[in-house]
Amino acid sequence: MIHHHTIEDTPWDSIYSNAYPTYPDRPDIHLMLPGMYDQKHDTVYGQLAVSRDGLTWSRFVRQPIIPHDPPGGTLEGSVYPEPQLLR
Repeated sequence: MIHHHTIEDTPWDSIYSNAYPTYPDRPDIHLMLPGMYDQKHDTVYGQLAVSRDGLTWSRFVRQPIIPHDPPGGTLEGSVYPEPQLLR
């Protein structure tokens, strides 16, 4: 599975890492949780990408699915997505 930078991303966004699970009890729904590296602010956050075939991916909302804390917080600067999902 490959997902890449698109025109909707800012010039300082890079896809840094990907976590890949399928939706629980639905192996036909593929999820990708790309770790987006914001080079301008030196932060990492996760977005959500969805696919029905595991080849064509869509990121409908270009914002963090779990936001990181502001400077000085416990999760300051980085939230890395993991592939395991909870029901």
